[in-house]
Amino acid sequence: KTITVKCTPLTEMECPDSRRGRNDELELLVFESHSKELVKLDIPPIPIWFQALYNSFSIMPPRGLNFGPVKIGDQGTREFEIYNDGIFKFDWHLFDRSGAGEPQSASVGK
Repeated sequence: KTITVKCTPLTEMECPDSRRGRNDELELLVFESHSKELVKLDIPPIPIWFQALYNSFSIMPPRGLNFGPVKIGDQGTREFEIYNDGIFKFDWHLFDRSGAGEPQSASVGK
């Protein structure tokens, strides 16, 4: 039988040796459902593995984008790409920091 356990840590966790397929920071404890008492298991530790799910995005070209020199009063156009590397859809907004104009919005998903 498969039991699914969700882990939502409040701080960043590390998996010290992912090659061994286990994490010494996690421990499976079994409690009796009515009394809530810890059940002492006379078996070796049960290996636990986990998969981290998170949002991730990329901006191409990478950080440090240089549009080159532009004379005062001249306008120019350059292109860049924003795409979602993660498994979750998320919304993003482009805005003019000077306060002129409306924000441009879009959804990015897989």
